[in-house]
This record gives sequence, C-alpha cells and structure tokens, in this order.
Amino acid sequence: EIRKRTGEDTRINTFIADYYAANPNEAGSATPAEVLLFRWTVVESFLQSGIPLTKVDELRTLLELTGQPLTHRSHLRSFIPKILSKEMDLIKEEINGQYLSISFDGTTRLGEAVNLCARFVPSGFSCIGKRVLALITTATHMNGVSLYRLISKIILSDLNIDADRIVGISRDSCSTNGVACKHLLTMFANSLDLLCCSHTLQHTGEHLQLKTVEEFLHPWLTLVSHTSAARTIWQSMMGISMKGYSKIRWWSRWEVMKDLAEHFGQLYPFCWWAPDPPR
Repeated sequence: EIRKRTGEDTRINTFIADYYAANPNEAGSATPAEVLLFRWTVVESFLQSGIPLTKVDELRTLLELTGQPLTHRSHLRSFIPKILSKEMDLIKEEINGQYLSISFDGTTRLGEAVNLCARFVPSGFSCIGKRVLALITTATHMNGVSLYRLISKIILSDLNIDADRIVGISRDSCSTNGVACKHLLTMFANSLDLLCCSHTLQHTGEHLQLKTVEEFLHPWLTLVSHTSAARTIWQSMMGISMKGYSKIRWWSRWEVMKDLAEHFGQLYPFCWWAPDPPR
C-alpha cells in the first residue's frame, strides 16, 4: 500500500510539474512541490469522500498538524479542474483500444444533468470495467439532436475514442434518448441499440393488474415516506432498516415491494404496532 501511494505521489508530482511548466504565470507555480502535493491530496480526499470543500477551513488546524501548510478554500478550488484533468487522462489510458458499450441518461429537474458511462472487458476477461466518462449540467432540457451532439463530442473530441470501438449504446425508452440514439447509430456503425432491461421489466410489470397489491401498497408507501416512527418500529422488529421510497428513484418502489415479500410473515404484528399514516 505504501509503494502504491508512493507511485501515485510520483505521478501527481509529474502532472503538477508539467502543468506549471506550461502555465508559469499561474498562482501557485512558485509553491514548493511537497506543499502542492499535500494540498492536491487534501482536495482529492475531500472530493472522493463527498465532503464539501467549504469544510476545509474548519479542519485546517487539524490537517496542518502534518507539518504542511494549507491555504484558503478559495485557492484550493483551483486544484479541482487539475484533478479532473488527471482523472480523465487515466480514463483515456484505460479505455484506449477497448471495445466499449456506452450508456447515457439525464434528469430534467432544474435543467438537466447528463451522464455518460462506459463498460468494457479488458484482455483476459478478468472483469467488467465500468467508468463514468462525463457528467454535465445544462440550464435547460436538451432535445434529442442536442443530446446527440453533446455525446458525440465527448466520445470523439474530448476522449478521442475511435468510432469503430463503440459497439453498444444503452439507454431507456425516453423519446429524447431514442432520437439521440438514432443519430448516434449513424455515426457509430458497429453499435447496437440496447434498451435498458430494468426499465423494460418495470414497464412490463406496470401492465399487470394486481388490485389487491396496489390497494395495500399505496398507503404503505405513504407510511414509508412520511412516518419516522414506523421506520423505527420496523428496524426494531426486523433488525434492518426499512427501504425508502422516492418518486425520483423509480426502482425504489420495487425495493419496497421486495422488502415486504421478504418479511411478509411479520407484517401482521408490525401493522398492529405501527402508527397510523398521515392523512
């Protein structure tokens, strides 16, 4: 583990040195290499752990016990695009020459967040590689053509992927994604249009008329979503947390139903103890 960290530190030092050699007038170019490495590692650790960088000022005294000086978060933010650039270089190296299956999707809440992922099988068939290639936010919802242009730009221009290496395009049945995929298939001639299996099964199940299940499930989802006391009782009786429900996470409905099936024998005593759902 120490050797692995040492090798990673060497790569980071090389990346930083090359960057500031190309940008000698940028703030931080005269900072000692060991200080830059420490600040890079701190920012990278915050990003990996999901801790907002705004917290770094509150933890500065603790972090500086290592003997290396930090700086204000407004200056540390400049490391984020550098870390992203290095990560993208690693991804390019990993997927270079691989046959890729591309998947994409987006959410329309407050504009749109579009994500693009890739799957590949390295030589030796040792595993299935999965990498996030891009996550982009837009101010407004994208139509099919603009989505196609964005994805093709990322694949061909930003990542320099050979078009013949794209062998699959995975997406859900949303009409916008369908239009984008139709255009992408003309550019990536070796690709197959792969509809998301999970969404297909979800929509198939929606056509099954299970009136008794729906009659029970509707108030149960209300209970799960809004009543913390019920979740506490469930955990004390079942020994595990109650599965949550969200309309945004469309698969969470199935998770709740699976939870009910696995603890079906204990539903009757639970319903005697659970509080009434809000009206």
